[in-house]
Amino acid sequence: MTSVLVLMSLSHWTHDEALDDTALYFWGAYGMGWLAWQVRQLRYPAVAWGLLLVSGLICFALDARFRAMTAWASAAMLMVAPSAWLQGAAPQVAGLASIWRSAVSWLSRISYAVFVLHFGVCLLVNFAVHRWWPHGVAMNAAGMLAALLLSLLAGHVLHRCTEQGAASWKRWIAWAGAFMASTGMAIALAA
Repeated sequence: MTSVLVLMSLSHWTHDEALDDTALYFWGAYGMGWLAWQVRQLRYPAVAWGLLLVSGLICFALDARFRAMTAWASAAMLMVAPSAWLQGAAPQVAGLASIWRSAVSWLSRISYAVFVLHFGVCLLVNFAVHRWWPHGVAMNAAGMLAALLLSLLAGHVLHRCTEQGAASWKRWIAWAGAFMASTGMAIALAA
């Protein structure tokens, strides 16, 4: 079923601008990632590899679009990545490599929370900069940096409050509330 939804999204739904703000539009990219994870769980992934290859070729034949091919290529890379890369366990490294590895590890842990909140945060910063410094190039550049840093901070806080620890209704309500609040803020500012 997931494969059918991925193909429908990549081949049809992403072509309809009216669906740009629905889950149907994004199902292809996220579904490809989920399918890649599923393939890694299989004992004999050759059939799944074949299905992924065929789905990529079908989408490419229907409409050679960068977005669909990026989703397909990312899923393929996730399928072939060494398990150690996906486990978080890695050999200890020193110096700049250690700092880089720690930063990437932190960003990967909070990435979904950042994704959930970044649009609302970016709209809020854009609203403030546009209102008080509409023509200031330096302030617009500072606003872009502030939007990035505030998105990371908000994602870190949301990750700590909701993703760490055991699943519970309280955590689910916190996630749903944060998502609805950021979406509502984005809608209010866009109006």
